[in-house]
Amino acid sequence: MESAREALQSGKYDSAALLSVHSGISAADALCVGIHGMRCTSESHTDAVKLIRQLFGTTESVSRGASHLMNLLAGKHNVEYEARLCTLEDARRAVERAERFLEFVVQQIGST
Repeated sequence: MESAREALQSGKYDSAALLSVHSGISAADALCVGIHGMRCTSESHTDAVKLIRQLFGTTESVSRGASHLMNLLAGKHNVEYEARLCTLEDARRAVERAERFLEFVVQQIGST
């Protein structure tokens, strides 16, 4: 996540967005493994969102956290496969979503 912030600050918007996405994916794995000993093995990263909802329940906090990850993952295809480059706004949005998801992960880990 630190590298994503640094990339954003230095104007490397594609890097900032991609690093944010991978930060979220890694955090989702760490959360699920750390608390439940499981991680998503699907080729679809959005299945990680389903696993979080399954493992952590349907509270408003979990719903918000899962939504942050889902929104972050929604931008993954654009940054990795689209011909257009990320804009400052794209990168800011990705970094913000990743930070919000990481806050959720820290809260979940802290509550165990």
